[in-house]
Amino acid sequence: MLRAAAGGGLARRGRLVAAAAGASRGGGGGSGAAGKRQQHGGRSSSRQRPQTAQPRQPRQEQQQQQQGARPGSGSRPADRPPSAPLPAAAEVLVVGGGAAGLTAAFFAAAAGARVVVLERTGEAGKKILMSGGTRCNVLPGDVDASRDFTTSSSAGALRAILSTWDLQQCHDWLARDVGLRMALERESNKWFPASNSGREVRDRLVSACEARGVSFVYGASVEALAPPGQQAAQEGPEQQEQGQQPGDRGGAWRVELASGASVAARRVILSTGGRSFPAVGTDGTGLTLLEGLGHRMATGYAALTPLKGPHPGGEQLAGLTLAGVRLSVAKPGGKAGKPAAVAQRGGFLFTHRGFSGPAVLDVSHWLVQALDAHAPPEAAPRLLADWTGEGAAMWQARLAAAGGGATVESVLRRGGLQERLAAALASEAGVAGRPLAQLRRGERDALLGALTAYQLGVTGHEGFKKAEVTGGGVMLDQVDCRTGESRVSPGLHLCGEVLDCFGRIGGFNFFWAWLTGRLAGLGAAAGAGPGAVAAAPAARRPACAAFGVVRPAPASRGVRGAVAASASGGGDATAAVSRREWLAAAAAVAPLLLQRAASADSDYATFFGMATPPTSYGGYGGNANESPKYTFEYPAGWKQEVPSKVEKGTQGIDGRVVNPRSKDQRAFVITLTRAGEDNKSFRLTDIESTFASFAGADYDLQDAVSGATSTSKTEVEKDGTTFFNVDIDSPSYRYLSSIAVKDGKVFALFVRSPARMYASAEEDLRHIISTFKLL
Repeated sequence: MLRAAAGGGLARRGRLVAAAAGASRGGGGGSGAAGKRQQHGGRSSSRQRPQTAQPRQPRQEQQQQQQGARPGSGSRPADRPPSAPLPAAAEVLVVGGGAAGLTAAFFAAAAGARVVVLERTGEAGKKILMSGGTRCNVLPGDVDASRDFTTSSSAGALRAILSTWDLQQCHDWLARDVGLRMALERESNKWFPASNSGREVRDRLVSACEARGVSFVYGASVEALAPPGQQAAQEGPEQQEQGQQPGDRGGAWRVELASGASVAARRVILSTGGRSFPAVGTDGTGLTLLEGLGHRMATGYAALTPLKGPHPGGEQLAGLTLAGVRLSVAKPGGKAGKPAAVAQRGGFLFTHRGFSGPAVLDVSHWLVQALDAHAPPEAAPRLLADWTGEGAAMWQARLAAAGGGATVESVLRRGGLQERLAAALASEAGVAGRPLAQLRRGERDALLGALTAYQLGVTGHEGFKKAEVTGGGVMLDQVDCRTGESRVSPGLHLCGEVLDCFGRIGGFNFFWAWLTGRLAGLGAAAGAGPGAVAAAPAARRPACAAFGVVRPAPASRGVRGAVAASASGGGDATAAVSRREWLAAAAAVAPLLLQRAASADSDYATFFGMATPPTSYGGYGGNANESPKYTFEYPAGWKQEVPSKVEKGTQGIDGRVVNPRSKDQRAFVITLTRAGEDNKSFRLTDIESTFASFAGADYDLQDAVSGATSTSKTEVEKDGTTFFNVDIDSPSYRYLSSIAVKDGKVFALFVRSPARMYASAEEDLRHIISTFKLL
């Protein structure tokens, strides 16, 4: 049992004991990052920028108004019980109900898991309520990994995590599933709720979770975690006979509360936040528990926190705000004119004890780490201010053009500086009250330096009490970038501020919370296993459904048609592969796939598609009077769905089947009307161009193709028809596809699976491809 205690240090007294940083214990609601030694940033080849769209209002809104909720707020009705009873066990247990924890709970429940959230305070999402001066900047206007995020972990790990969900998808989730109306503040390039209410954001998130069956237990302060193997080892023989054996990775975690109660869970999501704003329950307990479990940690520090230091000229400029300041960080030994970092925002505020504002917060972590390490002045980075952001050349020209007997202060005011700052800088340069024309060259140089490269004398920082987030935390290579699962403690998923990453001011930390919360939620639900999440029964449709017919599953699996072979290895997605090479690869691999298919023991249902293809944009084609045009077999536990739209032009999804446990795992058919040999773009003799045409109908497929780690192409004959099979392996999704042409039309079956789920389902997924036939 790993326990967070109120003392200090690590000790072993029969059980592993880890000390918490503060006196209080348990899991609170954080949303961003935690601890670090040096800074690196992941790089992105392109920015993400969500499109402005009106979100769909949730169906619960009218019900909420009828039950007493404030209209438009998404609030929980006042008479709803504030806390569920503490259960003895849960499939997925979320520790910490902040932004990341709420997102994890939502996606785990949406994937079919029974989810319980433990929140140490009396309400979820307290930091959401405080964010952005209570306006809650939910998302940035665009994202660039290398510019907007800080981590001491590898840049590749950061990029891998950020690639799992883009900004547009996150925006759509908030609008569609959470029901949040948002507006883009163009001058700051930030998304806010249209209501400018952080409370609405929090309430809608909680309501969306509750609508999917999530239970919330408040006042539940977690102080200890026991992994399945450790728990079993501590139990007596009689208990072990009834439960899991020591080291059984399929066993349950035990989560112990400060009250002495405990909860068993197959999967635990730790979203306790860091150490920033401890008043809302984030005192670093989760970080202590994770370190005690053996995770490698980047040293923690206060990030996005105000700095302390004297004002220019010894003046007291508190309350003075500046809009166009350009702040940069110069490292010792760095090249002149090449700063280590530049603040991306211009807002600057003189406080009673130093400096704050978005520009200062953006780069404060550089100074905080040096201060915490007690670096000598010659080894510490320097914080430089260009007070108008115009650069030295502009001010040189401005000073040279000033004539007559104008004083330095008057010239600075005409150049755009506020009166108090102009006087302070003139005093700092030793030229206060002097006519500009009388300044010697050295005095002009000193004045120019004060205007465009003024070194702020940073003597300290405001610490975690005023920090927006925590820097550092669990190194990113300690978690699976696809599921958020710990590589050190299987069954434990991490998200939000406990991970070694934080974003700059402007909605980036919320994006990190939403994104990593989604990863952890989906990963935990998938990992909870069939014993935790019951498989949905096979869908049953009338004989003449709109796009197909469901027939009873066969008594045994069998093998129908030729098996689509897959060439192994890396391969370039755009490389030309000859027919002979395809056939050779198919002949080599087909016997293995046949053996695999014949050995499976699960039953399959049969899908018959009628679409031939869609006749108009925005609908799905075919009709009940047509005869089926294609068929394939799919796992009996999956279900059929009617697509709601056609993705592009005359391309359309005719029909699909999905895995109810994770709708990201699915099979669907797309057809193209322009399929003849007379059209260059859609010739099947050019499989790359044809495949690219289909990829245009599925954004996830586009991402998989662009980020593919390996691609294989094969060709196989079935009943006189040639099928071209393309497999795409990427960090996020694995795609299997089979493409064929008949009667001037192209039919393509795509089988998509999250990469984390592929290995366990490979036989079923390849069986879908192998049974695809045109009728």
